[in-house]
Amino acid sequence: SSLKNVIANKWNAGGATCICCGINRGIKELINSSVLLAHYPLEGNVLDSGVYGTNGNIIVTGGGSIQYVQGVNGSGLAVDGTLSNNEYLNAGPISDVNSRGTVVFLFKLNNNFNSTSLTQGLWSKYGNSDYNAFIALRGTDYISGGSGVTGSIQAKIEFNRVSRYLNSISSNWNKDVWNHVALTLDGLNIRLYVN
Repeated sequence: SSLKNVIANKWNAGGATCICCGINRGIKELINSSVLLAHYPLEGNVLDSGVYGTNGNIIVTGGGSIQYVQGVNGSGLAVDGTLSNNEYLNAGPISDVNSRGTVVFLFKLNNNFNSTSLTQGLWSKYGNSDYNAFIALRGTDYISGGSGVTGSIQAKIEFNRVSRYLNSISSNWNKDVWNHVALTLDGLNIRLYVN
């Protein structure tokens, strides 16, 4: 099932057509279904509001910090992004991300990112040496493979030791601008959508 399937027949808003109402109802039903593996609204915590209760935890090392901040719709997490610090949300035991599913998030940078920047991780899921996935801003120090240009968003899916890469066309990301990233996998195809 997908959000498109879940929101079917939900466009009626008391006799008027309302796309927002249909999407909001569809998202609410999707969050409460067994299709969604995890959903983190980040409203002052990293609790999973989906049906599986895959609560996360915040990892901070090297003197860094994470703050809850206003996002596009609700809250978000702010990290300092310096090389000496390591801050992230550990999402816990979410299974089957490498073969099928969708990863969706928004990000906003504190500094411009382009072909002269160092790699910045955005999302990753490590299974073992055979199953890995990540989405990152590809920097000048990037050495993991793929054919994307420096500055692009690169997604890697590794399943049964076969790595597949996708890259964004854009390679310049402005500070203080929200960017939407979605990675979809259906077991056969992978697609990367940006903005």
